Amino acid sequence: MSMLIKLFDSCGTGVWSVELAREFPNSTFVGTDVTNIFATSAMTAPTNCAFFEANVLNGLQFEDNSFDFVFQRAQTSCFNMESWPGILKELMRVTKPGGYIELREYPCSLGVNLLIKSITTLGLPLKTLIY
Repeated sequence: MSMLIKLFDSCGTGVWSVELAREFPNSTFVGTDVTNIFATSAMTAPTNCAFFEANVLNGLQFEDNSFDFVFQRAQTSCFNMESWPGILKELMRVTKPGGYIELREYPCSLGVNLLIKSITTLGLPLKTLIY
């Protein structure tokens, strides 16, 4: 990642965001969670990394087209099926044109198939990798 990017992470503890911010000091990293579970990471974060309490269900406080890369991990068990179309639209709203959204889920999660259905119902391109 030699170019400057702005990354959004639905982060939980924020450890990954802090690690990336240290590795790529010319990029910007923004982490959110519904609680301040990231407080410990925020205290040690470099200046190119910030954390905010936010709930994607209520809309994110960021402007349209704010991020080059949006990352979310292990969230299928956090939301019900009816919420996913709105969540995906909100993640798309904050992603720049030509940007990427990566949703990383555990294959054993019951919600993965429902999430895939939401993505395809919205007509979004989907690349599935299974390890």
